[in-house]
Amino acid sequence: KTIVTSPLQNKIAKSYGVEVRETLTGFKFIADEVGKDPKNYIFGGEESFGYLPIEWVRDKDSLSSGAALAELAEETDLLENLNNLYLKHGVYNDFLYSIKLTPDSPVLARINEKLKLPAQLGNNANGNSQIGKRNIVDVLNLQKEGLEPLSTYYKNLKKTLPSANVLQFKLEPEGFLTIRPSGTEPKIKIYLNLKHREKATLENMETMKKELAAEAKIIQAEFFERLGLHNQE
Repeated sequence: KTIVTSPLQNKIAKSYGVEVRETLTGFKFIADEVGKDPKNYIFGGEESFGYLPIEWVRDKDSLSSGAALAELAEETDLLENLNNLYLKHGVYNDFLYSIKLTPDSPVLARINEKLKLPAQLGNNANGNSQIGKRNIVDVLNLQKEGLEPLSTYYKNLKKTLPSANVLQFKLEPEGFLTIRPSGTEPKIKIYLNLKHREKATLENMETMKKELAAEAKIIQAEFFERLGLHNQE
């Protein structure tokens, strides 16, 4: 999975004793991992709805994914299956925002500066920095000059992943916010994943999803204000 893909995948894998390998954003990086150990590969996925449930294709593959989904649908109710994952592991939700860039955009001219700026939000990473109502407890800065993370997990990622213009803020209660330039479009992309604080039940699940969406709007607005960016999607 890519580092901007929901950590719900990590929770599912752990419950089955399956190793998760994190990659940079882009399915080519997942394909690289498949090639390293195809016999033990089970599944790959990324935030932008790209999946690969077979090892002999080295790119996202809608045909094999559609076949796997159809097979699953024969055996179980898909929505019920998804809800059971939320009941077991918690309710997660993902949000994606973009900053459009133009050739004369001052943001484009100062992209490195803008990418470094958020590091000031969490350099101390000691719970004193906040975004919305969540503490910033660690920062994964994959730029060469980026500060060393605090957590063992992020330290290992910084050692194993190549350098890139990527900043990810670990939030507490559980969540993350990532900023990176798009590799295919003139945009800066911001990924936000949040887990609801409460334990899910069938009765409160839809309410929890709405609460996460409302919280995401607050975090997004505050983050954009701190960056001084307003041309958003």
